[in-house]
Amino acid sequence: TLNHPHIGAIYGLEEADGIRGLVLELVEGETIVERLAAGPLPIQEALVAARQIADALEAAHEKGIVHRDLKPANIKVTPDGTVKVLDFGLAKVFARAEAGHDVSQAQTIAIDKTREGVIAGTVAYMSPEQTRGKDVDKRTDIWAFGCVLFEMLTARPAFRGETGYHASVAILEREPDLSDLPARTPASIRRLIQRCLEKDPKRRLRDVGDARIDIEEALGAGTSPGAAVAAVAPTGFRGWRWRPALLSGAAILLGLTSALLLIDRFARTPATLENPLDGATFTRLTDFEGTELDAAISPDGRSVAYVSDRDGQLDVVLTPVGSGVYRNITQGKDPELPAPVRATGFSADGSQVWLGGGNGRRLQSVPLMGGAPRPFLNDMVVNIAWSRDGARLAYHTRHAGDPIYVADGDGANARQLFINSNPGGHGHFPIWSPDGRWIYFVSGYAATDEMDLWRIASSGGSPERLTTHNSEVGYPTFIDERSIVYIARDDRGMGPWLWTFDVERMLTRRVSIGSETYTSVSASADGTRLVAT
Repeated sequence: TLNHPHIGAIYGLEEADGIRGLVLELVEGETIVERLAAGPLPIQEALVAARQIADALEAAHEKGIVHRDLKPANIKVTPDGTVKVLDFGLAKVFARAEAGHDVSQAQTIAIDKTREGVIAGTVAYMSPEQTRGKDVDKRTDIWAFGCVLFEMLTARPAFRGETGYHASVAILEREPDLSDLPARTPASIRRLIQRCLEKDPKRRLRDVGDARIDIEEALGAGTSPGAAVAAVAPTGFRGWRWRPALLSGAAILLGLTSALLLIDRFARTPATLENPLDGATFTRLTDFEGTELDAAISPDGRSVAYVSDRDGQLDVVLTPVGSGVYRNITQGKDPELPAPVRATGFSADGSQVWLGGGNGRRLQSVPLMGGAPRPFLNDMVVNIAWSRDGARLAYHTRHAGDPIYVADGDGANARQLFINSNPGGHGHFPIWSPDGRWIYFVSGYAATDEMDLWRIASSGGSPERLTTHNSEVGYPTFIDERSIVYIARDDRGMGPWLWTFDVERMLTRRVSIGSETYTSVSASADGTRLVAT
């Protein structure tokens, strides 16, 4: 039997009135075919799906089971993004086709794999040896996997034909057009598809586990030596306080030893509905030795504040975008900057920079144009966030359970909105929805890295859990009315990467590609400009 999170379960075989049937797991969601009706999947989404498909095939192959009919119609994506491969074993359970069945008249023929001379599977995804009616092994699934990955990236089959006959001719005589792949497809993925689609089984990729490893490395989830340095960056994030000795040179972006990154987004397109950063331009703002962390951008997108050890210890630095001017606004007076909560941010009108509170430290505000820091709110407040119109603010304190409050824009008339009453529970990073109806925040158990994105109505009510990362999650920021960008680790504990949550479809997906890890992200009020470390 097959029991795997990415394989649709078969619960049993039933017979009634002489009719046999399988009892199968009901899998909600869309098939890959249905997803591709709107066009190619974003590269990130396609690779995440492909990794799960490879994981399923690897588990089956380890038990000597070959699917033999892998195709987009047999793969579903659940509402939470989990991929399920369906129809394992159906060919063995159900009817056997006659050896003389005309494959030009039918796209799918299900038969027993032990009978040579009979063709099984869906023609456009069949391996050359399967097309010829030869006996098959796991390499047939690897061929089909290459076809599926190609199609997810291009929204067109690797081998096309008006009929099953013409498709089989293409499989036997033609090569897939790799120029159809998106220009940003990683070179390693191009090579993987080419190896999967070798017509000679002896030259084809021999193990789908190797495909899974290639995909994980392309996603930045590998454990190669090249990823080891990048993995240092989250150490401070995990440990509640930034540790300069560990983080020196650890904010790795685009292969740089230190990076403050500006991300400019353009008009929304169908592609940005799937990946809000699709087509964005990335510009490096700093190239200093050392560390840049905890970046925040002003509402108008013209100024950036961030934490840096350029002057020897961690300080908050302010820079107008593109000016080349960097002003240290803490001057070594605040050596214990808080983490994993924001250390700095901007007021709603952008005229003030705030410096987060903590043990022995009171939250302060500093005029953008210069001046001495001034205490703001009470000495237990840690992080604050204003509504878009500046009329209200949300903040959390460092009392047990990190209670979250909503107050007037000047801090008056505060009322408690939420508290994590579980022992050891926390609530961080409160932000307002653009319409002011919701407070989004991160809650869970920081000590065991079990955090997720939540929300609660700004008028009060019951909190609602939105994601199921159960990992380090932080820095949520709205980039439009429906999309939140944030950082989180993946289900293997790698990262943190950039993710997005769609508040309308209630879906989350990773949107950063590659091995770079992120420690913070922040967006301007209109969401067209982001800054990240």
